[in-house]
Amino acid sequence: MFQLMAAIATVLGGIALFLTLVGLYGSASYLLGQRRREIGIRMAVGATASDAALFLFRYSMGLTAIGVGIGTALAVAVTQIIGSNMVLILNIYDTGAYATGIAVVALASIAATAGPALNAARVDPASTLRSE
Repeated sequence: MFQLMAAIATVLGGIALFLTLVGLYGSASYLLGQRRREIGIRMAVGATASDAALFLFRYSMGLTAIGVGIGTALAVAVTQIIGSNMVLILNIYDTGAYATGIAVVALASIAATAGPALNAARVDPASTLRSE
């Protein structure tokens, strides 16, 4: 019974992680589309390709930090509620599990932002400024 519940939780967690990746990728791509002119201007006046990529990484890491903070607070609250109503043999405050979850989400957000960040680094200032 516990193995089935663990398998279901794993599948649901995988789906949630996938949706997080898609959302963060879409958000970073949208930001790049909205700020392409700004990035082109910055690159025209001397910003490097790594500066443009770091711009998107900072944005996505900010979103990730907010999401991890809210998610961790909710996870602790739900764990307290469930743990207080059930007799569990498990440690409900397993810091290793929380740290692993946070690390997985952080690495996934870096992977999701890599594509839009590389696109931001490839922005051609001349064609961007000419197009508008």
